[in-house]
Amino acid sequence: KTINRDHCVKDEFTEPHSPWQNPAERDGVKNLKARTEIMLNRTGAPDSTWFLLHQYICAVDNVCANPNNKEWQSPRQASRGDTPDISHILQFYWFKPIFYLDPSVKFSHSKEIPGYFVGFADNAGDALTFKILTEDKMRVLCRSVVRSARDPKARNRRVHFADDAAAIPEPIDPYQFP
Repeated sequence: KTINRDHCVKDEFTEPHSPWQNPAERDGVKNLKARTEIMLNRTGAPDSTWFLLHQYICAVDNVCANPNNKEWQSPRQASRGDTPDISHILQFYWFKPIFYLDPSVKFSHSKEIPGYFVGFADNAGDALTFKILTEDKMRVLCRSVVRSARDPKARNRRVHFADDAAAIPEPIDPYQFP
């Protein structure tokens, strides 16, 4: 309380169990929940990934231009003063099928393991380290050697997603080159 008095900050409290009185809850979190619902519906991601999706949406919003800030600055730019690097944001979209490298796999098996992109690993590795949901949707790993599983120019025909019938490749025509 003394800090608030020293800085002339008025204490305000909402009534218990009345979140509609809090503007942050009413505006920010309501918007986040609505966007999460839309993303979960459109991507088919499991409901258990809602918190990872919240982190993903917030990470993207923090580096995107905002019309409410001076000169359309991103929230990160407005708070820190630097222009944020967005190259990691442009690599993958939420719940995109990917392959990540597992160097412990023995010879004759593919070292590329299927998984799903579920966010950015801010506290592990470099800027291009990502959170990967394993194919069985039970664990989240942080990996930096990651690529799209849907790249037609670099398909891995030995690895398939268990729940994706469309991943079964068609035969290669040896006389047709990309």
